[in-house]
Amino acid sequence: MTRLHRSEFLREAKALFPSLRPALNREYGLLHLEMHAFCDFVQGAIDAGDRQTVAKAFTLCTKLLTEGNSDMVSALTVSCLEHLNFADGQIPRSWAKDLMPPALAKQHQGIVEYNRKRASKKRSS
Repeated sequence: MTRLHRSEFLREAKALFPSLRPALNREYGLLHLEMHAFCDFVQGAIDAGDRQTVAKAFTLCTKLLTEGNSDMVSALTVSCLEHLNFADGQIPRSWAKDLMPPALAKQHQGIVEYNRKRASKKRSS
């Protein structure tokens, strides 16, 4: 079975979110930069309280996570999930984390834990 790769991500992201097309096209064909542009788009939807867009984005993310090739899973994890901000402050954001399907929530939690352990080791060194 062929795993999903960059071209499927771009095709689906542009079809689901036409306003994202220019940001994706500016990234010179570099997957991690394209994924970061997608992350910025998702974060904007979270910050705007746009539950419908966030839910659609998380559905796409879950598909990329479960059906993507290793490059896609890596890009999704380190160039998107790792950077999403769910902390409440002046803008309520915690609601968005509750929209994550279980597989995506598990991957997000894994990268958060990994970064927390790395930071802890650096402080103790």
